[in-house]
Amino acid sequence: MCLRIAESYEFRVVPQYLVGYRMTSINMSSDVMQMLRSCEIVLAEFRGKYPQFESDLDAHLVDMIQWLATRALIEGRFHAAGSLLKTSVTLDPRTTISRLPDMVNLYCRARLVPRWIKVGMKRMLNRDAEFRPLYGEISW
Repeated sequence: MCLRIAESYEFRVVPQYLVGYRMTSINMSSDVMQMLRSCEIVLAEFRGKYPQFESDLDAHLVDMIQWLATRALIEGRFHAAGSLLKTSVTLDPRTTISRLPDMVNLYCRARLVPRWIKVGMKRMLNRDAEFRPLYGEISW
């Protein structure tokens, strides 16, 4: 969708989170292999239209595969994670290997640290912080 919008309209990058994404175990994006197939279909369409951006589209695909592999690891879908990592290594071994420590770190934080420790740390870190509503008005 974003690529189709970019074809017709000028846009700018806003370096802030403007939307949230709710992840559950039953939404479509939980199927990491289906998400990869969808991404590949969209990228194939735009590779044909804009061959000058092939390296950018390749880099996006590698990023997407690594993100999906991390999600699959965290969700305990080790077969899917292994398949995605194998694909990622095939496409870009250097980037994949350099990002493995971050993937392991995210997995450990998500799966191995008990929830009560995460909640306690979050409370401790936010104790002296200013109250900020989840969604606030932003003026440009």
